Amino acid sequence: MKNNDLPTEQDLSIKQLLKETRETQKLSIDDVAKKLRISKSYLRALESNDENLTCDVYTLGFLRSYAAYLGLD
Repeated sequence: MKNNDLPTEQDLSIKQLLKETRETQKLSIDDVAKKLRISKSYLRALESNDENLTCDVYTLGFLRSYAAYLGLD
């Protein structure tokens, strides 16, 4: 695989993008949970694209906060 073949943001799902960005920044789920005051289980559910998450105002707010914390749009 060449460097030019690395996935871009458009190639990744949201769950993959969140997890890979967090891992690249060497942040643990614990680090993010403490900083954002979002439960670890909820962050794991966002990264795994958990089917049980409802798409409500809280989920969207958590997703937006998490992405912003990681420096994503």
